[in-house]
Amino acid sequence: MKRLLTLLVIFALGFIVLFQSLPGKEEHTKEEHATVGFKAPEFTLSALDGKSYSLEKLRGKPVVVNFWASWCSPCKDEAPELVRLYKKFGNQIEIFAVNLAKIDSLPEATAFSEKYNLPFPVLLDEKAEASRKYRLRATPTTYFISKNGIIADMLIGQADPDKLEKKFAQLVE
Repeated sequence: MKRLLTLLVIFALGFIVLFQSLPGKEEHTKEEHATVGFKAPEFTLSALDGKSYSLEKLRGKPVVVNFWASWCSPCKDEAPELVRLYKKFGNQIEIFAVNLAKIDSLPEATAFSEKYNLPFPVLLDEKAEASRKYRLRATPTTYFISKNGIIADMLIGQADPDKLEKKFAQLVE
């Protein structure tokens, strides 16, 4: 009888230890991973304006990170919507427009930025560091990052204006 009771106690303790070691949502948010529910991978990039911008420095404010290229047709369609939404939500949110500078050209990225009059920082991913951390597969790809630095949502490819605006609104709620 004692042996059975001892085995049950050992089994129960083992189960408790195993259960507590399983990753919950709290565990996910401690790790950097380019997936919804995880901490957004940090990056610091230079911008067209010559300044350096860091995702980490924006902690406390929601951030939209949009990966794009000047030759990307859906990016051209999406740019005016991002400008409109920045004007609408700009005091509550920041946008980082991350140009895939390693596979784009600086003159074309500059021309794109000027043509669409992008009012937010246009960052240059010249060594593909940010796009590699975010496992970029398509352009445009947009990440919606909460004020706590957790990826709240993401869109791969161009979103229709209503869906994009809804994502912005959800991020600032």
